[in-house]
Amino acid sequence: KKKKNREKFSAGVNYFFFAYDWRQDVMTASNLLDQLIDTARYQNNQSQVDLVVHSLGGLVARAYLDNQLHSPKINRLIEIGVPHLGAPKAAYNVIYGSPLGKTFLGFSIGIAGSEVKDLLQNFPSVFQLFPSSVFSQFYPPWLQNQRDLNYNFMADLNQTAISLADILHHRISPNNLPPN
Repeated sequence: KKKKNREKFSAGVNYFFFAYDWRQDVMTASNLLDQLIDTARYQNNQSQVDLVVHSLGGLVARAYLDNQLHSPKINRLIEIGVPHLGAPKAAYNVIYGSPLGKTFLGFSIGIAGSEVKDLLQNFPSVFQLFPSSVFSQFYPPWLQNQRDLNYNFMADLNQTAISLADILHHRISPNNLPPN
């Protein structure tokens, strides 16, 4: 039998983790990602790297690839569970709140939904996870949310975060999705 030539992977040598503050603006995180990508390219004497991303990290990667100076540095993008069109749960939590924690012996242990709602008002990335304007074209109404998520509610929310979300959705719109 032939032995397969398997490359050994070593963290910080030929694969890297990108830890970022998930609460901050996705565009800011994408700029920080560039520093790590340059480090990886330099350490491995490569002109391009492969990215494996999950969830919000996929939006960071898409924002990164939207930059014409950054995109040539990427060979391959592998995405797992990326909310390209947004996540109704993000909007639900900003509007109505949802408790974080567990119930133990009939008592809630954690953070009350009203507190979660107040906290999320200051996390730009959560607004960037709001369903985009084309979300409803791809998903049936029963999946979108149980409550009305029309955009009339936004007048009472953090307008700076909403502006950042609009910019992100326009930059990485479904029209710009990579082909399957």
